Amino acid sequence: MTTATKTLRYESGETIKCSETVYSGGFGGYNCSRNATVLRGDKYYCTIHDIVRHAEKRKERNRLWQEKWDRERAERAKCKAKLVQRIVECDDPQAAAALFDEIRRVR
Repeated sequence: MTTATKTLRYESGETIKCSETVYSGGFGGYNCSRNATVLRGDKYYCTIHDIVRHAEKRKERNRLWQEKWDRERAERAKCKAKLVQRIVECDDPQAAAALFDEIRRVR
């Protein structure tokens, strides 16, 4: 989903450039050559370097990862609970020890 962005211009009609400094692995950096689309504080940014947009995307990405980790954690807890139940119901001490070792392998 892309949204149309409007290039910002000076009163003279000249386009405003992004104020972000870009580093390409050499010595020093250079100003981004893209047209500015948003003003944040007193600096202009293009859609790539917009700090608020980055923060929103990072927040969404972190939320999705957290949901995945929570699902995995719940699945592991369910698996461990089943193994504990099997240990409780087990009559053979060697089988119970093997099940206990299996619990330790479930991360």
